[in-house]
Amino acid sequence: MGPLAERLMALARSRPAAVAVRDARGRVVRWGEIERWAARAVPARDGVRRVPVRPRLGAAVRLCAAWRRGEVAIAVPPPGDPAREAALRWRGEGGGREQPAAVLFSSGTTGRPRAVVHTASSLLASARAVNARLGAGPGAVWLCPLPLQHVGALAVLVRAIVGGYAAELHERFDAQAVVRALASGRVTHVSLVGRMLERLLEHRVPWRPASSLRAVVVGGGPVDPDLVRRARRRGIPVCLTYGCTEAGSQITTQAPGETGLDLGRPIDGVQLRVGDNGSLWVRGPVLAAGLGGGDGWYDTGDLGTLGAGARLLALERRVDLIVSGGKNVRPVRVERVLEACPAVREAAVLGWPDRSWGERVVAVVRRAEPVERERLERWCAERLAVWERPRSWVWVDEPLPRTALGKLRRAELRRRLERRGLRAVEDER
Repeated sequence: MGPLAERLMALARSRPAAVAVRDARGRVVRWGEIERWAARAVPARDGVRRVPVRPRLGAAVRLCAAWRRGEVAIAVPPPGDPAREAALRWRGEGGGREQPAAVLFSSGTTGRPRAVVHTASSLLASARAVNARLGAGPGAVWLCPLPLQHVGALAVLVRAIVGGYAAELHERFDAQAVVRALASGRVTHVSLVGRMLERLLEHRVPWRPASSLRAVVVGGGPVDPDLVRRARRRGIPVCLTYGCTEAGSQITTQAPGETGLDLGRPIDGVQLRVGDNGSLWVRGPVLAAGLGGGDGWYDTGDLGTLGAGARLLALERRVDLIVSGGKNVRPVRVERVLEACPAVREAAVLGWPDRSWGERVVAVVRRAEPVERERLERWCAERLAVWERPRSWVWVDEPLPRTALGKLRRAELRRRLERRGLRAVEDER
């Protein structure tokens, strides 16, 4: 019997009536019920349990039951998600020496989704370290409105198993439902991405979190510092975090009460270092099977800066970095400047091949109101260095392609522009 199965069995015996999972409507499943569900379940063919992620409550129970039976659990994304077909086709690749416990799929923001195989050991190492950093244990309730196929949601479920507390999984992100939960006094922790936090701050009814709320964990990509400041002024205990699917969720996390704008220190057992050209490497028991090479270090594909105590101070996707005329351009910074303009609903910035500059900064803009290119150029000139300013502009009417967490699918956006033809971009000079 594996360690996840042992922990689930222990909870069913010691706390059968305690709530394991609840949803936004208040429906609950208890640890004893998960044990009975596992006993009744028909064995999965080839030992792999593929679980549709909707409805959330039933999916969570089936995932727990799969682990109780020693099966490999895969949360299958809904139709339309690029990872869906990969999840349905997976046949045991990349498991390594230890029996896989869960197979997740990268978000596909920079290319095709790929399988990431976690063992019970890696999932439990992450859960223990995060619970310790954020003070989550018996009596806690961790709310998560993220999609269950995402590592951030699956990790909440594993943390609840390890800590013996309840996971509250919402079917989708609904600002009103989350506000109601955070103000109720029931929830102690919540996982969000930046756009979700922004929606909560913009909620039509003013609200303040209950004193029971210990940590609002915000990650999933770079978060606007001004957004963090606004949230903290409202009494929302934001804890910034950095992680990835390959590390089972969090790598660095701020502890409750920290007020800086860094991304925190590595969680217990995890090491972080900056390699050549600013590349960020991670080592530790949280890594998925088959990663790390001979010395155990894994290249995250991100660029980072470390401060005192290994605090992660800055972060950027290496593949997103634009080099134009020998200067580095960080697209997230340019996107934030553009989206701060009232006339811009959303924006994306890409590097496009250019004979003179190596890469040209291209802004893809979805407007909130009619606006001329000259106005946006003046806006950027007042806020960006010369080399950071877009040289080409593309106007779109449809929403930019994003993951379920709101991350830009830059590879998909680039394909769309390529289908329009390079000339269509050049003509926007």
